[in-house]
Amino acid sequence: MEIRLRVEGGVSWQGRPVPGDRLRSLLTALAAAHPDGAGSAALIRAVWGEDLPAHPLKALQILVSRARGATAPEVIERTPAGYRLGLAPGSVDVLARAELARAADAALTAGEPVRAGAHARAALALGPEPRARRVLALADSRLGRFGHDLEDLEELVAAEPRDEELQAALLRELAATRGPGAALARFEAIRRGLSEDLGTGPGPALQAVHRELLASDRPVRSGVAHAATSLLGRRADLEAVRGMLTTARLVSIIGTGGLGKTRLAQEIAATSTRPAVHVVELAGVSAPGEVAGAVATALNMRESVSRPGRRGLPADLPSRVAGQLEGAPSLLVLDNCEHVAGAVADLVAFLLSQVRDLRVLTTSRAPLRLTAEHVYALGGLGADDAARLFRDRATAVRPGAVVEESDVALLVERLDGLPLAIELAAATVRTMSVPQILARLPDRFALLQGGDRSAPRRHRTLEAVIDWSWQLLDAGAQDALARLSAWPDGFTAEAAQSMLGADAPGAVAALVDQSLLGIDESRGLPRYRMLETIREYGARRLARAGRHAEARASVRAWAAGACREYLRGVYGPGQLDVLDALHREEATLADVLREAFERGEMDVAVPVFAALVSSWLICGEHLRIVDSFGPVERLLTGRSVPPELEEEARAGLSILAVTWAMLPVSSPLTQTHRVLADLRRQPGRDPVVSALTRIAGQLADAPGRMAPLVPIRLRGLAADPDRLTAVVAAPFLALHLENAGDPAGAVHTLERSLGRMAPEDPPWLLANHHAILAQLHGQLGQFEASRAEARRALPVLERLGAVEDVLQCRAVIAAAALAAGDLAAAESALREIAAQQRRGRGLGAQVAVLLGLAEISYARGEVSSARALLVEVGRRGDDARALSLPAPDGLDPWALVTRAATLAVRTRHDPDTPDVCQDAFDDLVRRARRASDPVRRDYDFPVLGTVCFALAAAGMLHDRLEPVDVAGLLALADAFGYNRFLPSLAREPLAGAVAARDPLALPAATRALAGHRGADLVPLMHERIGLIARAGSS
Repeated sequence: MEIRLRVEGGVSWQGRPVPGDRLRSLLTALAAAHPDGAGSAALIRAVWGEDLPAHPLKALQILVSRARGATAPEVIERTPAGYRLGLAPGSVDVLARAELARAADAALTAGEPVRAGAHARAALALGPEPRARRVLALADSRLGRFGHDLEDLEELVAAEPRDEELQAALLRELAATRGPGAALARFEAIRRGLSEDLGTGPGPALQAVHRELLASDRPVRSGVAHAATSLLGRRADLEAVRGMLTTARLVSIIGTGGLGKTRLAQEIAATSTRPAVHVVELAGVSAPGEVAGAVATALNMRESVSRPGRRGLPADLPSRVAGQLEGAPSLLVLDNCEHVAGAVADLVAFLLSQVRDLRVLTTSRAPLRLTAEHVYALGGLGADDAARLFRDRATAVRPGAVVEESDVALLVERLDGLPLAIELAAATVRTMSVPQILARLPDRFALLQGGDRSAPRRHRTLEAVIDWSWQLLDAGAQDALARLSAWPDGFTAEAAQSMLGADAPGAVAALVDQSLLGIDESRGLPRYRMLETIREYGARRLARAGRHAEARASVRAWAAGACREYLRGVYGPGQLDVLDALHREEATLADVLREAFERGEMDVAVPVFAALVSSWLICGEHLRIVDSFGPVERLLTGRSVPPELEEEARAGLSILAVTWAMLPVSSPLTQTHRVLADLRRQPGRDPVVSALTRIAGQLADAPGRMAPLVPIRLRGLAADPDRLTAVVAAPFLALHLENAGDPAGAVHTLERSLGRMAPEDPPWLLANHHAILAQLHGQLGQFEASRAEARRALPVLERLGAVEDVLQCRAVIAAAALAAGDLAAAESALREIAAQQRRGRGLGAQVAVLLGLAEISYARGEVSSARALLVEVGRRGDDARALSLPAPDGLDPWALVTRAATLAVRTRHDPDTPDVCQDAFDDLVRRARRASDPVRRDYDFPVLGTVCFALAAAGMLHDRLEPVDVAGLLALADAFGYNRFLPSLAREPLAGAVAARDPLALPAATRALAGHRGADLVPLMHERIGLIARAGSS
């Protein structure tokens, strides 16, 4: 949560003090009245007190207007009775603090001390909060975090002397820091005080602590092992399980083999503060009837011979075990329960019913299924911890080993973060390099062997770990595991049923129970996933059985059917839900599509491609559309589409053809256009697909986007009598006009199209119009309009999962804040974009973010930081690839615009580096001359305009150019429709500087270009850049 408004310790907005006592009083009163707000009369009293103005209501209205100006328009909202804060509670310090305190209290009540402590600390970071202090003290006590300030605890207890939980926490703190004697003395004082004051005794919580204290002088430990190496990356898991054990009597650590369940349980046992701790290893128990005997042996009991009871147990043995555990508050750890889960469940249920102060911790690959059980699902190590574990173990076996971060990151990801697999891989560093390990990882079960000799045999090879779980499955579940391994990215219950039939529910449940399948609900509906290690194990079993081809055919058949269903609704009113489902399956569908292309399976490839390419169009993944040109052409060569696939083919190929038409001249899509020509003769079922097919047909003979036919035909389509054809065509026309240097015409096109849209149109169409308008207004320097359009587009784009379009809209909002001088808001927005970019593919937003941050750093006087950012901009720009003109000669549009914008930023903010600017100027002149060569077949005119602007600005500042040359370049930049997305690209300062030197130069240059547009301007630019280049070399 980001605190924007602070009302304690001085009222401030986004880090800047709010001026004026009355403004501060108003904001403080509104925060106190959240969420309902306050009436006008109450606010007047809070601001002016008895010294009322002549016209109180009018004065209040003026003050509210000033407050909005000093903060933001949305900060104060009107209500029928007065006003209220329009900010979310998480944006206001006092409200966020109260909300965090409530969340901390709720988490503690729910038995989640880790989460409770985190919320409490966050609340206290915002200011004093008594509830949060109490929760933090109790949470830390439950987690065994001792060593606190005793005075703080004493203060809390003094404020609430009858709060037994606080008293118990104080006793445990005293025992940990001053010894059991001090805690027992304090308990006696509490007992005496309760007896004298209330005539009562200590309650259950204090009694439990008292029993722990009495037994702590005689601690009992059995079966607790101390590891030879440190436990890495499990601190959060340790705290979570410890926290659960403070409120739950039975906790089970569940997870697949190799995760380190035993190690975690042993660490908890070794650090437990319970007087008695017993660890019982059950892996060697071969029959259910031996479980109670194993526990009795671990407790150093002699098993008596008695008549057999249920499951063959001696009838009195569970009772004797319970009696043994009754002697002191105990923790009983039962390790590796999965193969005797039923017997363990029976014994634990009995013990919990008989022993008052017993806590039980189990480790298993399957839960016990008892009402008292709280399951802790142990996952793999996080990326950083997994890498640290590998480096630690690898350098231990070969101290001089070269361990590159990138190699290690890839390796531990491929190993699913499984500690055992990572340690086995690290052991192979003794004889292999990390790249060699990566190369052999496809055969990981042969590679990862020969682990620690002190480990159990089932943990000495990776295959043995999975084999242990495999042997616990019945034949049906084993078959299911093998066949389901054919799914590359998980599957739904319905997908499993398509493969396994009626046996699917039971088989899936069995695999989940044994932790061989995980359940992922992060994106809505439950989805079943295998770790890559388990999936490869299943694939080996599947291959041995000779059923791999059959299983993959089943996956492909499911994919084709699912995609036909998606296509029925992808352009309808339910578009968002359809895309949710499609995105969940995208990785699987992409894998199926690749395989279908390779196999030439048209019945699979056509529907899967149509669904995916529809998603790519809607979500702005244009590079993926371009990348599919070749595979589709090869699929269609010498073939026709069967009648049953015509609708799907029409949907996919029309998008391909329209995208091709909007690109520079490229290899013709001969097969695509051939098939589409046949398909256009029959009407399609979906009106949006029909519109796209019409557009594709109109542009089929246009040789690239520079062809004169393109704008003519797009204008006709955007004005088509068929409403849907017109609104689908309008964004394509707008993009063409923008690239042709007419952003104002593009704005007009889209605004006219918006007037023709209807409520039943797919949400994507409306959001796409607003997103493009946001870009266009920003390009024109109309930042308020661009911000408004971006905000209209964002909700739908975010819902669609259009990652790159979302980032572009957020960049527009950041640019608007930067243009308005709101550096804090701009930086916040840019940092948020940077944090989200890992999910995007393009570099455009990344470069824009870095340039924006450089502008902010310069504005704050942080020159070294700004220069470092510009160096990174240069590196990223060299790597950029634009959809519009993929060029290996350094003339890619993103590479050009990056260099131009960097030069403009340096020119404006960093005039003290003339050598750097000079080199950048000369480099850009050379590139500009080649980029404007009339023999080139494609141009991005706004990019050429930005290049002209940057050269004009740098030439003016450093006296490299005469005012007439600067004016000529600036006039060209205007005519090309250059992009003004940064303050350093603002036109007015440069135009003013030219006018100050030569008032007639810019008007004359502008008149000279009258009537020239787009391609007409390129020779003029080339000529002017040539003159500059020759002048510079003379």
